[in-house]
Amino acid sequence: LRKVGYVKLFCLYKNGKAVYYITNNLFMSSENSRGQNASWRIEEFHRGVKQCCNIGNFFVRKRFPVLGHISLAMRAFFILEKIRIDKKITWYEFRRELNRIAVGNAIISLCKETGLLLI
Repeated sequence: LRKVGYVKLFCLYKNGKAVYYITNNLFMSSENSRGQNASWRIEEFHRGVKQCCNIGNFFVRKRFPVLGHISLAMRAFFILEKIRIDKKITWYEFRRELNRIAVGNAIISLCKETGLLLI
């Protein structure tokens, strides 16, 4: 490639579709590129845990509360992932659906408490 130099192109098949990888590491084999795919899945996992389960937001600094927060966030993520796979939706679609249900229930509860809703 111009302005880049020599590159190596891999074509791997995933779920019947061709997926192309390009690298400037000329010594890489197709087996190594499969490892790159696994490392990309790990990056997706970290992004999902951080964005959907707030694992990066700590309001405590002591060891056991931080470990408790991480433990609960990981449990929440695994539940989220199972539901996401079962429903065939993204993390963000599921999170939006969950927020919609929670906000709707909170509004109904507040209306019942104040007497604005007669159900």
